[in-house]
Amino acid sequence: MCIRDSIDQVFKVFSSKLLFIDKDLHKKYFDIAYECSEDHEKIKNIDIYLKSIFEENRIIKEENIKKIELLKAKATVTNIEEFYLNARAKKRKIIAYLGPTNSGKTHSALKLLDESSTGIYLAPLRLLAREIYDDKKTKLNISLVTGEEKIIHERETHISSTVEMLNLNEEYDVAIIDEVQMLNDSQRGSAWARAVLGVNADTVILVGSMDSKKIIKTIAAKCNDDLEIKEFHRLSELKIEAKDISIKNLKKGDAVICFSRKDIYKLKSQIETFGFSTAVIYGALPPDTKIKQSELFNSGNVDILIATNAIGYGLNLSIRRILFSSVTKFNGYDVDTIPLTEFLQISGRAGRFGIYNKGFVSHLNIKAFYSSEDFQEYLYLLRQATKKLGSIDISFYFPEFEHLQEFSKIKEFENNMSSIVNSYSKYFSDRSGIFKMCDISQITYTANIIDITYPGMKLEEKYRYMFAPIPRNGNGEAIFKDFIFNIPLKKKLNFKKYAKNINFGSLYGHSLQELEVVALDLNLFSWLINRFELYENKEKKEILALYEELSFIMNEKIKHA
Repeated sequence: MCIRDSIDQVFKVFSSKLLFIDKDLHKKYFDIAYECSEDHEKIKNIDIYLKSIFEENRIIKEENIKKIELLKAKATVTNIEEFYLNARAKKRKIIAYLGPTNSGKTHSALKLLDESSTGIYLAPLRLLAREIYDDKKTKLNISLVTGEEKIIHERETHISSTVEMLNLNEEYDVAIIDEVQMLNDSQRGSAWARAVLGVNADTVILVGSMDSKKIIKTIAAKCNDDLEIKEFHRLSELKIEAKDISIKNLKKGDAVICFSRKDIYKLKSQIETFGFSTAVIYGALPPDTKIKQSELFNSGNVDILIATNAIGYGLNLSIRRILFSSVTKFNGYDVDTIPLTEFLQISGRAGRFGIYNKGFVSHLNIKAFYSSEDFQEYLYLLRQATKKLGSIDISFYFPEFEHLQEFSKIKEFENNMSSIVNSYSKYFSDRSGIFKMCDISQITYTANIIDITYPGMKLEEKYRYMFAPIPRNGNGEAIFKDFIFNIPLKKKLNFKKYAKNINFGSLYGHSLQELEVVALDLNLFSWLINRFELYENKEKKEILALYEELSFIMNEKIKHA
């Protein structure tokens, strides 16, 4: 009998039993069949073989089920607030300042910061943290702390910081958490959740939109904190109009909104053919460049501002009218209509109080760029804007290091941070139904680079570095890998070697887009040297000076773009 026939004969013996066998074991059966094919005595005793395999499979399955149940148990939380011991050791007073843009809520909150003995302001953006620092540095002993920049006052009593940089061990009389509705942002919301749950302050002022009232009430109750809600109303009237106007009807003080860099410069060129001067603001520009562009517009030195949703937070702009040239953008997967909350956040920038008594919002007709359907989408958002804003009832969350460390002990993750995060995210559950795991795609992307480049790095250090802002273009990944690789060697890196095609002696010779890529890489480099303790203040200042030079040249380039 040939081997093939023998194997077929064995599988006939198996046929009734195979129906009940895990398909992953089929290969194992094939191996046994091959073994039995030359030994007919083994075929006679096939039930003994089957029994042993069934038993082995049962034991493995039971062990896996137990492990999964344990993973689920460790990633299931009932009282997230209890993780934040310093904040729970006191009964905090939470005051929520809620209202639309241009209602004076942030201004009112900052007055309490001025009156406090110690305090911290937590901003959604580096740009806004810097703006508050610059405004308060003559009045308070205030430091600036962002991922990319630190200016420490030797007699520090106050801090202006980005929300991600909050130190939970420091104690304050007053803490202001701005744009608290960001709790509901799937990518960054976990930083707001951490701040609201854990900031160690006697008085916590939450500044945000009205739709965050429900989630604030829920979290305050969980934390057993006192809660007071103060509602603010817009100080200048806002009129969202069902108008589709043409470029020739633009007026000085208008801001045109679109959602891509490419469209920014198309619009700039077309608007300037009608004799208007323009400033531009979008995400890829360095903060100093954005500030300069906003100053040009606010001073009246240029007529029209062209911007993306980057103007939604962190810049005080003297806008009379917002005009949406488009209300659709790429959301990471597809081109879709912008969320109503984003539409309202941007619209609210029109009619800055103290400069205009009324703000206006309309649609800009750019037939060469967009279809007529875009105006219909704008009208849809306009109709939705007249309705009561819904309530946020979910906050996004990411665990503190201690919780990931405890979770990692259950299974043989072998110090692999990306596996730990992926597994924790898979099994995470909050029994209260308030918290959801945040989008971990960027975190696991970075963690995977660390795992491959420096697998032996301590888990706590991996946690520290995996939030690095690595840009997906340029040399960001190479810079990050080299930093990680050189940590144990205590070797310093020179930024300029990563921009081999850039002549730093003559930055004017490069295109604006090339300089944008360099700026993003430099942003990552700044973030890393603030954590890489080998770098002296002098070296940090040199990087900052290069950043400022880039910003200046980019402003000059924008004039002629």
